[in-house]
Amino acid sequence: STKWNIEASQKIIFSDKLSFSSEFKILFKAINQFFSLKNQSRKIVDNYKKRIYVGAYKAALTYETISSLRFILQLNELLVQIKPKVTLTTLEGHCWERLSYYCAKRFNPSIKCIGYQHAILFQRQHSIMRSLSNNFDPDLIFTSGLHTKKILEGRCQSYGNIGIKNIGTHRRKDSRVNLNEFIEKKVTPTCLVLPDGNHIETLSMCEFALKTAKEIKNIRFIIRLHPLMQIAFILQQNKDFNNMPDNLVFSDNTDIQDDFAKCIWALYRGSGSAIHACIAGLKPIYLKFDDSLSIDPLYMVKDGKKNISVISELEKIFIEDLSQNRETFAFELNEVREYCSRY
Repeated sequence: STKWNIEASQKIIFSDKLSFSSEFKILFKAINQFFSLKNQSRKIVDNYKKRIYVGAYKAALTYETISSLRFILQLNELLVQIKPKVTLTTLEGHCWERLSYYCAKRFNPSIKCIGYQHAILFQRQHSIMRSLSNNFDPDLIFTSGLHTKKILEGRCQSYGNIGIKNIGTHRRKDSRVNLNEFIEKKVTPTCLVLPDGNHIETLSMCEFALKTAKEIKNIRFIIRLHPLMQIAFILQQNKDFNNMPDNLVFSDNTDIQDDFAKCIWALYRGSGSAIHACIAGLKPIYLKFDDSLSIDPLYMVKDGKKNISVISELEKIFIEDLSQNRETFAFELNEVREYCSRY
């Protein structure tokens, strides 16, 4: 295949601020929808439907809605300028992805719209699975692995005859576990904490790590924040992080592989980094908060993964694993590593 010359490719970055007139038009549309949906909600008797409309009119004036409208306005202008034959977007379930397909088809019905599923798929994920029809669906779906391809084929029947093809991902490193590293890691046993890009989730996981580090002092904890998150946010939300115990740190490594090389375990919830941690030989431990829906990307894995909800359960895992030899520890991870390598 022909190698894509990235250096020669033209890059166009959409602006997060437009002209005064364009911003006014966007805001006017959002306000108009806000009042339209609010008025409709007042006529609805059914409580369930009413809650949906209330959520919809509140969302009409959010940052996400304004950003999506701003994106579509610029996309329409770009379509006119470059007249593409193909459009390629991520496929994570965002509204702007569906709107981009609609705009492309409205501009030229023969444009091929492709969605690339590269992120994790949750057990109860809905938006990416459902067909909206009326040109809001992609013509073709690319997947990052064979497991996600199988999941989509089993749950996307509403898409009809849309093709689903696995093209892989450049992010996955098929690293082999060095058994000697497990012995070296036991000297300073470390758990990597992997929050996702959600503010509430990040703060909750960091606070759990802080409490755990204070109670389990013989284990070191490294918090690796999602690229969208900043340490300043954590410090602003909880002043206790200004005085962390010595066995708790925030990662400053650029390459996540450097963090993997130091750790035995990976504590996670909805982060896709858990998959890469498993491939690197870390034992995945899913943190379940009480009364919360599962957002475990490894929900289909039966062996090699642990689930905890309290600190005492986590401590028990640490004690058991540190008493094992390197062969037993590696053997327990065979299934989950195989699953993740094909994700």
